[in-house]
Amino acid sequence: MLFPPNFDNVGKGSPHPPANAGTLMHDLPFHDTPYHEETLHTTRQKVVPPPVLEFMISQIAALCAAIAVVRGNFFGYHTSIEVSERNEERTMKKLLSLLLPLALALSLAACGEKSADEAARQTPPTLTVTSANACSVTLKSSSYDWTYTQGLQSMTAIACGAHPLDENCRDITPVLEMPFAVSAAYFYTVTLDFGDNSPDSVSLRCWPSDAWGSTGMPSGTVTAQRQDNGTFRAELPQSDGIFAVDALWDGSSATYTFCTQAEGSEELHPGAVLSIGESEDIRKIDISWRSGGVNIYAAEQSAQISVKEESTAPLAESEKMVCAIDGDTLRIHFLGDAYRGSYDGEKYLDVGLPAELVSAGHFEEIEVETTDAYAYVSADAQKIDLSTVGGDARVMCATCPTVEIETVNGSVGVVDGTWGKIELSTVSGAIELAGDAESAEIETASGKVDIAGALGALDFESVSGDLILATERALRLDAETESGSIYLTLPAQDGFTLDYETKSGAFRSALTEREGTLIACGDRETHYTVPALDGGAVSELTIETMSGEVTIGASSSGSN
Repeated sequence: MLFPPNFDNVGKGSPHPPANAGTLMHDLPFHDTPYHEETLHTTRQKVVPPPVLEFMISQIAALCAAIAVVRGNFFGYHTSIEVSERNEERTMKKLLSLLLPLALALSLAACGEKSADEAARQTPPTLTVTSANACSVTLKSSSYDWTYTQGLQSMTAIACGAHPLDENCRDITPVLEMPFAVSAAYFYTVTLDFGDNSPDSVSLRCWPSDAWGSTGMPSGTVTAQRQDNGTFRAELPQSDGIFAVDALWDGSSATYTFCTQAEGSEELHPGAVLSIGESEDIRKIDISWRSGGVNIYAAEQSAQISVKEESTAPLAESEKMVCAIDGDTLRIHFLGDAYRGSYDGEKYLDVGLPAELVSAGHFEEIEVETTDAYAYVSADAQKIDLSTVGGDARVMCATCPTVEIETVNGSVGVVDGTWGKIELSTVSGAIELAGDAESAEIETASGKVDIAGALGALDFESVSGDLILATERALRLDAETESGSIYLTLPAQDGFTLDYETKSGAFRSALTEREGTLIACGDRETHYTVPALDGGAVSELTIETMSGEVTIGASSSGSN
């Protein structure tokens, strides 16, 4: 459907724009989901036909010059030979018959390239989603509100696709294969690549894999973090699911849909399956697991705690998990005490907590201890305590006053939630913290630490691990490293005070050029006072390092 601007026959009984109106409509590209409404194109200015022949003229001019050179060289070389004017004209005609079609072909090719570029700008870019095991899917937007320019006009294309859960989309929605039987961080990470047209922001809506047809079901939310190369990274829930990617540009938006499937999940063998009656009497979850993985989540439309294990090989009765209720605590063990050491395979544990009890703050503590298994929690509790040796540990999409995670080689993630106090400790594993937190204590030997969000206070200790911190509000930072570097990004209008002590480390900050900055130097310690701009706050920083670098910059975000 098209609404052209101010043509003479519009409104006079003609249902179509005039034939000489220029390029007003274009066919929609194929989309993966059916449309509920027609695509709408609007023009905001009168169309000016593009200069189709501008490239052809330049080509012809260059070729004419080439012809003159060829002619001069050709006949100059044969000056000693008598050639009639008729033969000369005949030769020139042959040259022109060869060169002019070439000029036309070059011009048409240039126009074709220009048309292809213009067509690409008229719809949102394709999105490539890549999982950690290098599997990927390429998506076209099913619903969008897209503004683009064509010549001197501004146009808007609107496509209203089907709901991501529409039953008709089940068989045509692209499927992304996710890795299975690997660590938690490896399992969940995906990369979103929009090519050379990266959006300003990206978020994801998610539903369980059995939600097809339930278009009224509320969605979960997953935040995507922008990377330095323009791509986005997101952590997806463990179970197979359905996802809608919502991307925003300045004045434009687009939605892409895909679903996930765990690689090799059909090869798992069922183990014990339990449903705990009187779940309201259970307030604590205590799990001891060896290898494989542990997943604890809020289960919708369930009034009882469900416990299920699966394994990479068939299980004998003695190799199945053991569950017991001890007062208000549900205890789950990898094997019974009498059979410890009798099973060396991997087992995967799913514990579903009733969503109604989770949202009411019913559960006091979730504690998971593993050897090589990953531990993943996406349910609210008063306290979440995870401990692993080589397995990764992750708390995601939860509200929790206290989170404690300790691991040796595994990576740690606390993302997309609201937290009170956080304590994280690793030897060599990487640490990621994203969300709102009142305070955090982080200790690592060589692991890299990446923090983004609104953090009130941070106590950080490292040997050689770097700290990358982008905060959305003023904070108190007390950091100590040996050779690890610190990269701190504050809201643009914020200032800071810094007590900085180092032996050989370097300090860099353009913010110290602000008017009113005070710098006091001692033997090894330097004190900086950088004033805040209007509306800004002041962060209190104390940093001590042997040789690590310290860099403080500003972002465009405001301080809360």
